[in-house]
Amino acid sequence: MRDEIQQLKSEIERIEKERIRLANERDMVETEFAGLQSRLSSARSSYAETLEKLDEARAALAVTEKENDEAVSKLEPIHEQEKKPLQGPVLSQSPLEAVAKEPEPDPALSLLTNEPLPAVIPTWDSYRLESEFFTEETLEANRVAHLVSELPGIENVLVVRQRGAVLAGSLPERMSDHLKTPGRDYERLFSNWPNRVQERKSSSTQIVTFQIGDEFLTATQANDIFLVASHERPKLHPGVEEKLAVVVEELDKMYPKAESGILLGRKPDSARAESA
Repeated sequence: MRDEIQQLKSEIERIEKERIRLANERDMVETEFAGLQSRLSSARSSYAETLEKLDEARAALAVTEKENDEAVSKLEPIHEQEKKPLQGPVLSQSPLEAVAKEPEPDPALSLLTNEPLPAVIPTWDSYRLESEFFTEETLEANRVAHLVSELPGIENVLVVRQRGAVLAGSLPERMSDHLKTPGRDYERLFSNWPNRVQERKSSSTQIVTFQIGDEFLTATQANDIFLVASHERPKLHPGVEEKLAVVVEELDKMYPKAESGILLGRKPDSARAESA
């Protein structure tokens, strides 16, 4: 009987020691866990501060670029004036010379009613565009622009031809004012536009996203056709960018031009082959 009691006491002592050991390990784990939580909290705070500083740096860079562009635009006329030779009084010039030296008026975007819209080329195959929008209705520039404006994230749409009239769509005045360019040279306008957010190229299209204040414009080009879409988020929704590329390619086929445009300063493949 005494042996059994002694064995029980020994077992109780062993269990008590094991309990103490496990309690110590638990305390160590809890201490380590508290330290990890503290480090994680510090890392989150540091990450948030880094993001905030990055946003501030981007905003400051955008303001600096805008100020630089404004300064350059003010200096360019002065520089051009300095290069011109001195001229005599206007009365000594012929009427034709005087008219030629007058500055061209700042052209606005052509309204849809100002010029007759071209008809869709009869040989155009509408299957690809019908498949993109799951429709069998008759498609032309105005209807296509409306379907694009219903894509997620897209607010307004404008379809223009290089050095030509507006084919379809509309933009609010605050946005369309930025698209006024001498000779309607949209290719040059988009090539020199500051505040680029993204730029993507393929063999047949180029897509560039610009920031205008708190809004964004994405210009998609295929040869002479530009599709300009406005949106609030800097990035388009998944799949929308690919759909815009298909749409502008098909618009280029719907309204072809005898002389193809240059892809934002880049020659077409055929022209590069001839020049080579």
